[in-house]
Amino acid sequence: MQKEKCRRAEGKEALGKSASCEYTGENEMKIVVTVQRDRSLSAPEPLQMEKHMLDKDIREPLFDFLEEFYGKIRIFEEKVTGISRTDALGVIDGQLIGFEIKSDSDTYARLKRQTADYDLLCDVNYLVVGKSHRRQADQHIPAHWGIICVYEEDETENEMAADNMNEKLPQKEKKRIIVEIDQIPGVNPNVRLERQLDLLWRPELATLQEWNEMPKYAQRSKAFVREKILERVPQETLKRQITDLLFERDYEALLAQIREVQKKTRPRKRKMSKKRSVVKAVRKKRKAAGK
Repeated sequence: MQKEKCRRAEGKEALGKSASCEYTGENEMKIVVTVQRDRSLSAPEPLQMEKHMLDKDIREPLFDFLEEFYGKIRIFEEKVTGISRTDALGVIDGQLIGFEIKSDSDTYARLKRQTADYDLLCDVNYLVVGKSHRRQADQHIPAHWGIICVYEEDETENEMAADNMNEKLPQKEKKRIIVEIDQIPGVNPNVRLERQLDLLWRPELATLQEWNEMPKYAQRSKAFVREKILERVPQETLKRQITDLLFERDYEALLAQIREVQKKTRPRKRKMSKKRSVVKAVRKKRKAAGK
């Protein structure tokens, strides 16, 4: 059973010291992440082309941004929804937030299908793009989606020699990653609570049953249990309980619970009697002799 990649942060102290936050408007925020990658230049260089941001270049700055912006969030990567996978799924109190990444090397070929799948699972969705997609990104997503842009920017500093103010030292170039919200998301009207409930494992469903004083349905399927939970628990209560369970998910504890249940429910293998083992051995010898 494969574990999902996940990342958890509680409180704004999760953001590294190399990052700073700038608010650019009432509903907009820019996170500036300074990359520890300095290099000296022997002479001033002409203006260079902007860096091509790949998926791997976008993820870490994006996650730092989310930890700063939301304060308390747990992030899962590569969660299946429909026939798509979420690049990142954020869990906050009472909400699931989807993030689909389109780096500078990606196209929009699968985005229409992906947005439909994301909308069934997540309460809020963002398209996260490199700078090459920035101008046309809003043309490829529903109106209620948000847009985040991640790009790299150069900062060049001239340092003066301490003993000779007229003598310039080589220029020092710093790279920093900028993460900006270009479009604030609206409420997703297409989200389905049953799709969110599908994220939970059987022990987590049992916890929901206990919290809501429901029968155990020990011999019933997961599909049956999910249906009963949807019938019995009010939507707002259930949504908050789902996000609470996902935020506190402990994979080792879940796997231990599953193994314990399997020991109790799976039938033990019967030991072969001595007479039966002798008969089986004789048949095997006769079969071998007949070849």
